[in-house]
Amino acid sequence: MDVGDRLLDRFRIDAAFRGGMGLLWTVTDAHTGHRYAVKTLQPERRSDALVEAFRHEAGTWIALGRHEHVVQALWLVD
Repeated sequence: MDVGDRLLDRFRIDAAFRGGMGLLWTVTDAHTGHRYAVKTLQPERRSDALVEAFRHEAGTWIALGRHEHVVQALWLVD
């Protein structure tokens, strides 16, 4: 996915980043205008241990809730 593309026909990709473990996009919800971050694991890096660590990180991030200096995270797919 590239900047300007749509994710799930709802979220416009504003920026894309690649890290050692995952891929991250900042997106804007076309319906509400809210900004979010979408993070996924790189397919070639998946292992049971890494998926569990990723789930734990996501839970911690989501638990932060809303703050002006933190991009809000959502759990879109289980």
